[in-house]
Amino acid sequence: MRDFARLPLLSYRMSLAAVLTQIVLIDIVFSFDSIITAVGMAQHVEVMIAAVIVSVALMMVFAGGISRFVSSHPTVKMLALAFLFVIGVLLIADGFDHHVPKGYVYFAMAFSVAVEMLNIRVRRRQATAPVQLHDKYILSNIKSGFILADQQAVHERILYEKYLKQLNENAAPSQQQLFPQTLRLNAPDFEIAKEIIADIRMLGFDVQEFGNTDLVIHGTPSDLVNKDASKILEEIIEGYKQNMQSPKLDKREELAFQMARQASIKNGTRLSEREMNNLLDELFGCENPSYTASGRPTFITYHLRDIEKLFEKTD
Repeated sequence: MRDFARLPLLSYRMSLAAVLTQIVLIDIVFSFDSIITAVGMAQHVEVMIAAVIVSVALMMVFAGGISRFVSSHPTVKMLALAFLFVIGVLLIADGFDHHVPKGYVYFAMAFSVAVEMLNIRVRRRQATAPVQLHDKYILSNIKSGFILADQQAVHERILYEKYLKQLNENAAPSQQQLFPQTLRLNAPDFEIAKEIIADIRMLGFDVQEFGNTDLVIHGTPSDLVNKDASKILEEIIEGYKQNMQSPKLDKREELAFQMARQASIKNGTRLSEREMNNLLDELFGCENPSYTASGRPTFITYHLRDIEKLFEKTD
């Protein structure tokens, strides 16, 4: 019966020997390349020797990191091969007594490297850019996996904290309307509106009482410039009335919540990459980024280890 116990050890030794052989061969190739390059591009023996020693030393120190970098960026490998090709052409040209100014070559190499670094930066940014799903959710990479955020809930949380700060600290500016709007309410709703009208003005509404049951809207918050101000104000009053029957928030928190619900980005809205990045940045700058004021989660975190378990083989 064959002894299979030694196979892993034998495989390990073979793989180790193969790796050592590759390192030696690469070292020899690049050492000769350094010597040939030094001979072709230097005039003094001392400079040639120094170039070879320095190149071999640098290669020994940085070989691992450079190898990983080049492996993860194939275009860099092509660029390096192109540089070797250019150096080879220069050596051949020098052999025929046709000298090309080295400044042009160095400038071309430096420019190519700069362009490649910019490309790498752009590709890295694209790889980590957030993605919008069904015009409703935002998927964003994190180190441990990814998060899936509800864009409306995210914006609602951001606006809630913004409006609550306005109510507690300073009034928001109002955008004046060219044609004032009149909101007609029933008597109970008008009494509620009179109770909260000072706070409504703090949110950026320029509102005046008119008659027994009417409100005249002269200006709106900048967040609501292109929206129906009278309808939004009516819904804020209605939502405030409904939720105050079984209050979970105090008066100003409830108003900030109702205002955020009306002004937030709605599901079905297409967002650009910049808009998604701005939303996520502002969310994680909030005091409580995980939930809306009503307790709804703004995002869910999915860890790689949990995702990997879903793809494990089952008996």
